[in-house]
Amino acid sequence: MGTFVLGSVIYVQYTVALPLKISAEGHPTALYSTVLTASSVILISCELKLTSYVKRWRPYLAGGIGTALMALGVAGYGLPFGSSVTIVLCTVVFVFGVMISGPTMFAHPATYPPAVKARYIAAHQAGFGVGLALGPTLGVLAWSTLGNGIWWVCGLVGLVAALCAYQGMRRTPAA
Repeated sequence: MGTFVLGSVIYVQYTVALPLKISAEGHPTALYSTVLTASSVILISCELKLTSYVKRWRPYLAGGIGTALMALGVAGYGLPFGSSVTIVLCTVVFVFGVMISGPTMFAHPATYPPAVKARYIAAHQAGFGVGLALGPTLGVLAWSTLGNGIWWVCGLVGLVAALCAYQGMRRTPAA
């Protein structure tokens, strides 16, 4: 559940703190439109094919590697040479991380035995919802306090979430 809370807090910064960064650094607002367009094009053109490949991986690898990639992409927003190209490239890394981890992690709770499956699905959805609810407030607070340092914090928290996914998903549902 920690992965879902932490991961969704980080995920939402793409829509909360990233526009604040783009504006604060004097980039044109069209950059955020470019970021959204690039992520949408990547998702539409790559997610199904990538998912068909990643579904052959062990779930803990998909969850851990994908979450780590998402964290590295978000941490990249904090690079000191934050050009428009850097922001778009970091978004590409972020989106590939989401595409690798997301389908597996959202499907994983349904692999548990029927007697406990509903509880695992509910805990997953609750954790994801809590992260999405807390993320905007935490993101704005972190941006106003840390400025560009928010991205390094998000990267670190994302790596913790990746470790949680790796360790937590290693346990087989039947165990």
